[in-house]
Amino acid sequence: MYNLLLKTILWISVFFCVSHCIAQVQPLKELYPGPESSLDFKTSIISANGKLFFTGNDYISGKEPFVFDPQTDKYTLLMDINNGNSSSGIFSSKLFNDFIIFPAKDSKEDYELYATNTKFNSVILLKNINANSSGISDYYSSISTPLGLFFTADDGKNGEELWITDGTSINTILLKDIEVGKMSSFPELYSYNPILKKVLFAATTQSKGREYYISDGTPLGTYLLKDINPGDLIGDTRSACSVDSLFYFIAEDDKDGKQIWKSDGTQSGTTQVTNISSQFNNPYSLIPFGNKCLFFANGQQFYITDGSLTGTILLSNSLIPYPPGFINFNTQSWVNLNNKIYFAADQTSTGENMELFVTDGTKDGTKLLKEIFPGGNAYVTNLFKFNNKIYFSAYGAHKEREELWSSDGSNENTKLLADINPGNEPSYPNNFVILDSCLYFTADVYLKGNELFRYCESITTSVDDKLYTSKRASIYPNPTSNTINIITNNEISKIQLFNCLGVQVKSLEGNIDQLNFDNLNKGIYYLVINYIDKSNDIEKLILNK
Repeated sequence: MYNLLLKTILWISVFFCVSHCIAQVQPLKELYPGPESSLDFKTSIISANGKLFFTGNDYISGKEPFVFDPQTDKYTLLMDINNGNSSSGIFSSKLFNDFIIFPAKDSKEDYELYATNTKFNSVILLKNINANSSGISDYYSSISTPLGLFFTADDGKNGEELWITDGTSINTILLKDIEVGKMSSFPELYSYNPILKKVLFAATTQSKGREYYISDGTPLGTYLLKDINPGDLIGDTRSACSVDSLFYFIAEDDKDGKQIWKSDGTQSGTTQVTNISSQFNNPYSLIPFGNKCLFFANGQQFYITDGSLTGTILLSNSLIPYPPGFINFNTQSWVNLNNKIYFAADQTSTGENMELFVTDGTKDGTKLLKEIFPGGNAYVTNLFKFNNKIYFSAYGAHKEREELWSSDGSNENTKLLADINPGNEPSYPNNFVILDSCLYFTADVYLKGNELFRYCESITTSVDDKLYTSKRASIYPNPTSNTINIITNNEISKIQLFNCLGVQVKSLEGNIDQLNFDNLNKGIYYLVINYIDKSNDIEKLILNK
């Protein structure tokens, strides 16, 4: 609880902060000033170590890896991988620890694996996997886990197989040659289970066809899960998710066709959940939900399952998820907010009216949250959770174009947040990511193109007249480069740190005597020290790095 004085001090601090510290949707400085887009609509933006990393285009170096530092408002080209104005074709960037790992091509048009060190803003060729050609192909698949980043590559000797890396060259290795020899097994990575500490993926061999495999990141721990479709027939492996200590996935055999299966990572613990006699047909788009799994089947039926046939229940008979017929339900097409799943779907059977739906796992609780475009065809995409709300792009009744919307999960508070590109053209808000308690994303604006934007919510405070401010603590060093010490004769109950936007960036409970700034950018901060007796101190801190 904050008192009135605390509230006033915080907002005075915000008022006198730098000019961009305003709680609203704001365009950031353009990487390339002018009408051309600096970022693609589907570029991958990654937040790490207080900065944003992405593929940008300054129209000098082409599309290459860049970093943006919000504290300095500065863009930096990290490496011109494909020298000159040619682009390096970066795709499928994944964060593992402090490294962003991604495929890119050089001037020889050969794709290999690169790594960005997000602490030091440096890029290296992680490994020249194939000395004679591209080590990374169109079949590339990857997944980041605590075990390492799993990915697929072809070294020219073993075909397209399963590899693993920790972001260093020496530990970027072939994990297992599943189809021994030059033939490829074409692994496709699906899901990581943090309880089992294993990855589920599919691979093809001449003897078994396409089946599911398990890996714990070691060669011995990488093995065939179960020969679900015996023989060399290729089973259909299309979608998977992790729920508690189980994997749920879709597999095909010659008896029941495509059905839902589950596995605890062992052959004996891999069993079929649904069957054709229960009138399930072509399930797709698995979504983890608590200790259960949601999925679609039979065209536009929506189900929930607890892993048993009797516990597989129809929730809706007429829903098509976004995008229609998509096999792996894109994580930007649904979010879990307060134990409810919010997702884009169409109930008209045309696949052209994507509205916002919600389910709590029951039939009665599966419903349209709000009709975004009454009487027209809405288009809800790019759902993202931030500060206990949902943010998304929607084509609605406001001049019939895609703009930024938000929702707290209620019908009345699902509304247009910002008309970023006033006029007749949409802004297509996309690529949402969180940094320093603010939401960053890309949007397209007339005469500027697709650029970076920021949205920061203000802190909310309440008044408690029993609180009062005092000056009972000494803080040193201030300014600081990393750590401050707190000396006081009074017992501390909680410490809160706010940035110049008035947004809380750190909170620690207990009698704290030291505070570390490792993951924060340089700048001005405000430290609130709350004592056991309900009093508090406020200190202005300067962080120099």
